[in-house]
Amino acid sequence: MNQNIKQNRTTEVTVTILKADQTPLANQDISIEQTNHKFLFGTAAFDLVPLTSGDYEGKEKEQAQERAERITTLFNAATLPFYWGNFEPQRGHPATERVKNAARWCREHNMVTKGHPLCWFHEAGSDAGGHFWPHGGFLHPAGPGWPGSGKRHG
Repeated sequence: MNQNIKQNRTTEVTVTILKADQTPLANQDISIEQTNHKFLFGTAAFDLVPLTSGDYEGKEKEQAQERAERITTLFNAATLPFYWGNFEPQRGHPATERVKNAARWCREHNMVTKGHPLCWFHEAGSDAGGHFWPHGGFLHPAGPGWPGSGKRHG
């Protein structure tokens, strides 16, 4: 084993296994399995939005459920989609509940969530009109529309 791993990620402990009557269990084989940890190991879980919102049927639903089950056995963190064009495909009608359904599902399955990103200088981050900031403007780091300036380019 790499010495740094042994030094920084392992420790020796003494564990006393108690029986129901609170006396130590002696001369028994036991198996210990880690079931959780603080390190966040995650994946893009975009498929959870349509799954948890009831968009799938039949075979497509079964496949999505299988993928979701695999996610929970492999990962403890999930990235959910917040691309503007999909999040608010029609002005004034954001898909808040759809994303919240996925976030609730993740929480129920002991997964930490984060969004990936609402505003992004890429076509996936634009609204239906191709704008990179809600409804007509965009922010640019070289111009007065940068966050905090109070101004937008349109």
